Amino acid sequence: RNGSLWFCQTASIPASSPTRAAAQWWQVNPATLSVQQFGRVDGGSSTGMFYYFPSIAVNAAGDVLLGHCQSSTSTYASASYSTRSATDAANTMQTAYMYKAGLAGYAQFDQYGRNRWGDYTGACVDPVNNSFWNFNQWANTSNRWATVVANVTVPAAVPCNLATGLTTTAIGNNTATFNWTPVTGAAVRIPFASRCLRMPGRAPRRTVNCSIRSSRQDMAA
Repeated sequence: RNGSLWFCQTASIPASSPTRAAAQWWQVNPATLSVQQFGRVDGGSSTGMFYYFPSIAVNAAGDVLLGHCQSSTSTYASASYSTRSATDAANTMQTAYMYKAGLAGYAQFDQYGRNRWGDYTGACVDPVNNSFWNFNQWANTSNRWATVVANVTVPAAVPCNLATGLTTTAIGNNTATFNWTPVTGAAVRIPFASRCLRMPGRAPRRTVNCSIRSSRQDMAA
């Protein structure tokens, strides 16, 4: 993407005597064989969280989605992702966001004694709007695995602070006027829209052009 090679892998940390797994990612310049960026999503020794089976996607703007699974002694295998904006500090990712928590333990060993996992994970860019899709696995009940799909727009995993007293007037085919009680840092969530529109709360009225479409942020199968 944009002249760089991006890839990711599961790393055993620390290398000398591993105690956990981390999702490791790279940006490499193939022309000069130099590392442009390198980072890890690592729970650290204090949390005991393992991150593994990562998948990576980069859009035309240089934003990044790193999908991964995560688990610990107190967290069943869950689906999660981390993101970075092209304007974020080099070699950094935003805090990991778990979007589907595991519900039970999973132990299905194959003929080689492996508790297989990660076959149905991946990440890609939506060619329509430059958002991301993360395909992931999580541990279901009755010793079963399950899949989940998330549509992510960077910056991601930022909760919407709902404004109060919200009303809508002058609704047209592609425009509407929103009125709400002024709240510093308030946000408006458009029903059935694919993202949050974050607006300053200094004035109680804003006119927003938007495309309303019925969509789900995540789907479990």
